[in-house]
Amino acid sequence: MFTRIAEKLGILDIIAPRNGGRDNRQSSANNVNANNNNRNRKHPQHRKRRKQENEDEMFAQKLQAEEDRRFQTLKSQKEEEDRAQQSGKFAKKQRVSYHHRGNNTDYDAVIAGVHFDDGPDKPYYVS
Repeated sequence: MFTRIAEKLGILDIIAPRNGGRDNRQSSANNVNANNNNRNRKHPQHRKRRKQENEDEMFAQKLQAEEDRRFQTLKSQKEEEDRAQQSGKFAKKQRVSYHHRGNNTDYDAVIAGVHFDDGPDKPYYVS
């Protein structure tokens, strides 16, 4: 559309001058051959680009799966801690701080295990 307007105004020859002695059919045939050559040159790049996109997509799916696993683990840990808190106990893998009376020191620890050897009312914690 813009080419027709430029041609009617007479500025097409200034913007894109035609080569003097060529036949239109010959130049259009050359353009088709040039386009085919360009297409053939670009084809391997398209394959590389598609391969890179597939690899990127696979990597994104792998990262998303890891994130989902981490979220599920944290969610289940939170639920376990909430259940333990409701019964007045600590849960395994819960972070706690405790005070040692013997040397009057505070410690940060992670509960490694909860044992009920002395009964359900008296848990034994391993850190």
